[in-house]
Amino acid sequence: MNSGLPALGASFGKIIIAPRCGAYPELLANTSHPIYEPGDASSLARALENASRLDQTAVAAECRCLVDSWHWPAMINAIVTAIGR
Repeated sequence: MNSGLPALGASFGKIIIAPRCGAYPELLANTSHPIYEPGDASSLARALENASRLDQTAVAAECRCLVDSWHWPAMINAIVTAIGR
């Protein structure tokens, strides 16, 4: 279920704090959702501190944009574009 956590959190308009591994950085690119270095407690602490300063209304709006962008046509287009490079 871990890979579904960003989508689940975004669907509820919540702040997502994710490790810099797997698809998380790509899924949360160009957003204010904090990303931390896995295995680095101080990086996680900074991410938590940053999350505590985020405006909840702005995060919810950002989440709506994320959820709207996560659909099959957009994903397929991104893959086709990447393959064509």
